[in-house]
Amino acid sequence: MPFAFSAYLEIIRLFAALMVFAHHASYPRFDGDWIFEFSGYGHESVVVFFVLSGYVIAFSCEYKDLRLQQYVASRLSRLWSVALPTIILTLIMDAVGRNLSPESYLGLCKPNFVELFASIFFLNEVWFAQGCLGTNIPYWSLSYEFIYYFLFAIYAFVPYRFLVLSLVAIFVGPKVLLLLPCWIMGVTAFQLGKHNLSSRQAVMLSVGGLLLFVVFVFFKIGNNFVTWRLEEFIGPIWSMRLSHSTTFISDNFIGAFFACHLIGMTNLLRAVPVAKNKLALLQRLASATFAIYLIHYPCLIFFTALSLHISGKVYGVYVGICSLAIPILFTSPTEAFKRKLRRILVANLP
Repeated sequence: MPFAFSAYLEIIRLFAALMVFAHHASYPRFDGDWIFEFSGYGHESVVVFFVLSGYVIAFSCEYKDLRLQQYVASRLSRLWSVALPTIILTLIMDAVGRNLSPESYLGLCKPNFVELFASIFFLNEVWFAQGCLGTNIPYWSLSYEFIYYFLFAIYAFVPYRFLVLSLVAIFVGPKVLLLLPCWIMGVTAFQLGKHNLSSRQAVMLSVGGLLLFVVFVFFKIGNNFVTWRLEEFIGPIWSMRLSHSTTFISDNFIGAFFACHLIGMTNLLRAVPVAKNKLALLQRLASATFAIYLIHYPCLIFFTALSLHISGKVYGVYVGICSLAIPILFTSPTEAFKRKLRRILVANLP
């Protein structure tokens, strides 16, 4: 992958993770007025993650993970290296935080064995399940990611793939599949981005895709003109069952616009020189995005409880800073764990 485009992807990834964090940190329960201006774009940032994921996995399958064994080892080590420490940290923080300030956890479920099992194996969102482990609400998208990885592995490596894909689709249910086009658009963006476009075509795709993306996200066009009509049509019960996929129509439009932008930028940045040392620094910063995304919400709840316990008041800025610091501190150990886990999986997978 060209260094300049790789750096661009890292910047987007880091920005998207921070937007999800800002969205949650702005909640009144966390005294989030200090960051409220950046709120409201958390779900759209997850859509960006799905498109980026499809792009990167398609690249990986073409140039790095050429066999099923390598693919499975890479994907599982990537997920488990952050997911397993996150599960442990969530259990500890929830237990301690509930003792410090029970009122901070009102309306939030206590962890149970079923949710623990589902979280370890990424089955939280199968069919109409909506189980998150304790306070870790953002964990839902990890289940979506795992299923998309699984489906792509079947498509890329397994014989009789359409039959097997159909059987797996029946098992996972419609909810996860409604956002699958966003992920597939990332794969498509990678495939189309390999073709050389004229400078004019590349600029039109990158600028046009970005403008449409920004308009749809900033003005909430899908939510204001599409989603509420869908909710009215299918009723509140089915809207609740679809959960995070309720906005799938606008999400898929947003994913398509962002994918067009990536196709254009792939061409525009192909020949732009970037020093390797600068890319390495950026990659180190962006490596914290997965941990920031997955750990921040239990941290927000815990540090809110701690703040109430110590002072009887929530100090939003300090809660936010601490909730960012913990994932960043987690990044280096999880990266080391990922490398070790991948070696173990490669050595033991047939």
